[in-house]
Amino acid sequence: MTRDTFDIPEKAVIREHMKAFIEKNFWQRKGLRILCLPGHECLEPKQVYEILGVSPKYLTFVEKDPEAAKAIRRQYPSVRLVNKPLL
Repeated sequence: MTRDTFDIPEKAVIREHMKAFIEKNFWQRKGLRILCLPGHECLEPKQVYEILGVSPKYLTFVEKDPEAAKAIRRQYPSVRLVNKPLL
């Protein structure tokens, strides 16, 4: 893993903006499909999508780091996880 934590104030502000945007623009979230780059801590899914009630079956995670992918799999065993770079 390249970074210990993304639990920093700057990223927390971004996650709050994402949550507010989804709440405002996607009032009917059932079936909303999301591509997420969660990192090993999975802060975005925990602090945005779970709070908004988005089911993990509608999430797809992408993580190129094998160790981070293992950490993600431990936290979200049933989510779609692509363990390779996007490009």
